[in-house]
Amino acid sequence: MEAVKKGCIQSFFCDSIETPGHNWTEIIFDEFRKRRGYELRPYVYALWGEIRGMTDLVRYDFQKTMAELTVENFFEELTKWCHEKGCTSRIQAHGTWGDILQAYGAADIPEGETFSAFDRYEVNTVHRKLASSAGHVYGKRIISNESFTWLRFPRFVVTLENMKAAVDSIFLDGMNQIVNHGYSYSPRDSGQFGQPFYASTNINHKNTWWKHYPRLGLYINRVCEFLRRGKTVIRTAVYLPQSDIWAENPISDLHMCMKLDERLTAQAMDHLHKSGYWFDYVNDDVVSRFESYDYDTLILVACDRMPLETARAMREFAERGGLIICAEDYSRRSCGLLNYEERSREVREIMEQLLESGRMLLASDRMEGLTGLLKAHREPEVQLLHHGGTIGYVHQREEAGTGGQQRDIYFFSNISQEAGEETIRFLKETRPFCVFDPMTGAEKGILGRNYTEKGLELTVAFEPFQSLLILFEDNISEEPLVEPRGQEQSVLDLSEGWQLTARGGSFQKTYGTLNSWEQETELRYFSGEGIYQKEFWISEEEWAALAGENRKLYLCLEHLGETADIFVNGKPAGELLMRPYRAEVTSLLRPGGNRLELRVQNLLINAAIDPERREPLYPEPLIDRWPYVTAALNRERKKRLYHWREREMVKEPLRSGLWGRVEIRVR
Repeated sequence: MEAVKKGCIQSFFCDSIETPGHNWTEIIFDEFRKRRGYELRPYVYALWGEIRGMTDLVRYDFQKTMAELTVENFFEELTKWCHEKGCTSRIQAHGTWGDILQAYGAADIPEGETFSAFDRYEVNTVHRKLASSAGHVYGKRIISNESFTWLRFPRFVVTLENMKAAVDSIFLDGMNQIVNHGYSYSPRDSGQFGQPFYASTNINHKNTWWKHYPRLGLYINRVCEFLRRGKTVIRTAVYLPQSDIWAENPISDLHMCMKLDERLTAQAMDHLHKSGYWFDYVNDDVVSRFESYDYDTLILVACDRMPLETARAMREFAERGGLIICAEDYSRRSCGLLNYEERSREVREIMEQLLESGRMLLASDRMEGLTGLLKAHREPEVQLLHHGGTIGYVHQREEAGTGGQQRDIYFFSNISQEAGEETIRFLKETRPFCVFDPMTGAEKGILGRNYTEKGLELTVAFEPFQSLLILFEDNISEEPLVEPRGQEQSVLDLSEGWQLTARGGSFQKTYGTLNSWEQETELRYFSGEGIYQKEFWISEEEWAALAGENRKLYLCLEHLGETADIFVNGKPAGELLMRPYRAEVTSLLRPGGNRLELRVQNLLINAAIDPERREPLYPEPLIDRWPYVTAALNRERKKRLYHWREREMVKEPLRSGLWGRVEIRVR
């Protein structure tokens, strides 16, 4: 900080809390006495053993005390330190035993994480949904996410299509900043692969598809900008049973996020979300201030215990008109050793009174029973009538000009390789609207709309992996673009007669039937760019059939491995990053002679598994710092950069280039 001065660093970052064994502090006895009102020493055995009738009570008091100390003396202190240095804090709190929402919320920028093959639509409680909930309840404008870690393993097989799907799943969990994991900086002389980090997607200039990344980067930028506008609209809250976890676990390396996921179950939370109920997780702190939030429904799942103060706050919420639903059972116990019986008795009385009065409902189970009861009393603000399992949404609301007008922004994403029509029901919505594709920036046509007593039913066609932004605002004057339902027809088969040039011109071949290029001996382990060229003729009669008012022509590829730049008659016609492999060429084709050129880039994995490839050997001189001999550094380098397991995972080169049918289609 002293070297670069204030204002030159945006944030200091705390990665996920991976500190096993740090479950005690020297001040615990004094702080325990101050906060819990009794001495811990006589009961300390309960932290790992059993003391009849009080084990869970003492464990709760201990874990609660450690949780408070951790938030106050680490997370909040880190943010204070950052502010002293003129910058913000960005914190991944998962891994802590503390109140997880307070831990994330102590940061200026709470950050979640996504790793492994998470390019799918699914609620991720452990590493994302808790972080975004903290951002919402503690008023953080930016909610960040470490993205693409181990998106695929081995390295060099990740596609931009994988990344687009993965980033959309992150958006649908409530994040609005993407931290790429990552760009591996490497020496200039580090060869074709550089020095790729062992856990990351290789998002840098060494990758074969790097020149297409800016398009994905622009897409990410656009969506994040819209998702930072105004406030996320959420009516449903799910109470976190943290008290049960503190009470039921001995002194250990307690990972609160994982314990919560196990208790609530990922399946139940995903089912709730996909049933149309965007929700936040809430803690005791938020429930105590529920009148400050817009939630109208509170859900309790697997919650046996709660502080008496929380039960009282829930009663006040219900008396103001809020709905409480308990799945399977309701809370009957309080927490902590002091006055336990008395406090538990009042918790039971409050919950039973709420149940008898009808202000609290009891669902038979946490799946269909819960959502069925919810739908009977709270209709979803957005319903996807056909593809709710693969298409999700986020709803933002912002002030739009003077007069108290509001603009409602919806982000939808189809995280699926399947295309299809979807009818979206917007509850009580009657205002004008417009639809855009944030990948292209272009307006998207709708297939139809219907206003009912419940609101608007909007029908749109989603392409594979397509996202849409739908904006509602009173001062939109133009009618939405309407897309005709006309069927596409194949009019020109261009599958034969392509010439492929690769390796700087040293490989050339003309194909009768297209085959992927890794089948060529010279290109088996080639990773890079191959250029496909073809000339074809369109007669005047064919052109008359093709051209016409409101008709569009598309170049369509059946298979592509992996990205491509398209040129028609020497002019760029776009780039292909993902399915569907098609580009509009209406204005570029002409009657008579035409020329197509496709510059195709495959994946880096083929070169990586080349049996002739040798990892570089590094000298091992003596150095003047630990470990003094660089052999240890080289062993670590080999483990991290050239892991042997990766070669075992991919035995054969992946398909590359073009294969299958190539055609011009008209719509």
